[in-house]
Amino acid sequence: EAAALPGMTEGEDDLTLHLEWWQPSYEVAGREPDRFALYMTSRVVVTASKDEIPAIALFERTYRRELRYAQSTGFILFLILDNLVDQFVALLGPLDLESEKLSDRLHAAFDPKINQKILELKHQALVMKRVVTATRDILMRTSGRRIPVVSDACRDSLQAIFDHAHVLVTSVESLHEMVASALDSYMSVLAQRLNETMKVLTMFSAIILPMTLVAGISGLN
Repeated sequence: EAAALPGMTEGEDDLTLHLEWWQPSYEVAGREPDRFALYMTSRVVVTASKDEIPAIALFERTYRRELRYAQSTGFILFLILDNLVDQFVALLGPLDLESEKLSDRLHAAFDPKINQKILELKHQALVMKRVVTATRDILMRTSGRRIPVVSDACRDSLQAIFDHAHVLVTSVESLHEMVASALDSYMSVLAQRLNETMKVLTMFSAIILPMTLVAGISGLN
């Protein structure tokens, strides 16, 4: 079930969430996010994933301290989802910094190689937007509906995470717009340089054409 698409399956006495985690890396551009499943009843919480998920690993390191305040399995759900959103926030910072660096390089001097970097960053922003949006939608459903295995107190806590995720989606959308603007600027600079090159070639053609014409007429038999 860990390979299922993001979403939520609700039962009378259980809840299954299919979530995603994405680690940005230029070396694995185009790689699909790691998916994991979370199954919860009123007594147990079980997670399943192919690879290690940082949000779950962080819970495993701190659960002895955190579970002292747990009154239901919903508290475990809250801790894992809270860790997941915090990890997304931690990923967004380096992407913002990379976007600013690319923008500075673009305005400092024209570099043909920067196009690939911009395209990779745009792809990363698109994937992150999809993953974070899916997580926000799941939080909206779990916090906004009455689910038997989710207590009222847990829904209130999940609502706070939903608000955080909603702000995060807005930030990711801003990042995507910034990268798209950088790509537009690159294409504009590229078109300008192409126009300058065409002007130079036109000037040389204007100089050489009369000479070629005279040589051609003189060479006629």
